[in-house]
Amino acid sequence: MNILVVGAGQIGSRHVQGLAAIPRVRCVTVVDPSPESRQRTAERWRDVPGHEDKKLVLLEALPASGDFSAAILSTNATARLDLLRQAATLGIRRFLAEKLLFQSEAQWDLALDLAAAQGLEVFPNYVYRYARPWAEVRETLRGRTFSMEVSAGDIGLTTNLPHWLDLFEFLSGSPLHRLDVEKIAAIYPSKRGQGLIECSGALSGTEASGSRVHIDFSAGTAAPSCTIRTGSDWIRIDEGNAAIEGTLATPDMRMETPMVSRITSQAIPDILDGQTLLPPLAATAEMNRLLLHSLGPALGFAGGAEQAIPIT
Repeated sequence: MNILVVGAGQIGSRHVQGLAAIPRVRCVTVVDPSPESRQRTAERWRDVPGHEDKKLVLLEALPASGDFSAAILSTNATARLDLLRQAATLGIRRFLAEKLLFQSEAQWDLALDLAAAQGLEVFPNYVYRYARPWAEVRETLRGRTFSMEVSAGDIGLTTNLPHWLDLFEFLSGSPLHRLDVEKIAAIYPSKRGQGLIECSGALSGTEASGSRVHIDFSAGTAAPSCTIRTGSDWIRIDEGNAAIEGTLATPDMRMETPMVSRITSQAIPDILDGQTLLPPLAATAEMNRLLLHSLGPALGFAGGAEQAIPIT
């Protein structure tokens, strides 16, 4: 099968490495206007055992035609909707997309309409669903309300927020019901450039049965640490120390760093086989609407559903 990858930056090139490790992938077509990005992708492709019997095609722009089993959209969110439309004209119906998926509530409406009209299956790349021990923690919490506290340094609140909000929904088995910005500590240009912004700060949210999440990415450079409490039981998962502790921890639990290349090698076959752990577009829409609706005004973008917020 032939997989299309649009965007070959740091994350996109890791997706390509993951595809090189999938036995049934025969060809990977990569589109990126940057010669440097295409060169880096070729180098990373050659680092993966098993790439030798596969074909890598590097293009500057989307092809006019092609026979693709799926596509990975790995650009920033600014052009995501247009790229989804263009890729759909190639006959592609299954997509893995980097978050943030879209920058306005209006874009979400258009994307959902497009997916419904053309039968598109679009899955955001929420990597924690494929990393241990989160599926095990979910089973431990089944049927119980809990509080979830996520803390980290100033390593990008808007970039990381979709992952942690989705993980909260994954663990609770229920959609986010409310999301409130508690503080925005600082707003600054994103390292991705192109007029995008990033921030530090804190938010809190709830789901209908009473589970709560609090996320604080404010100061320092610490990796995320997540503490979950339910009754007198608790578990803490610290990415910085690769440590798991607490009364809910079991001896066979281990922590996996959510590496894009490894997760892509699992997620793409699962998407093609109809058994992915990732939520479809419609299932994650409300959480993303809440994110945009609450974060937009706090960042100075109060133009309503039509206004695009320059985050990714």
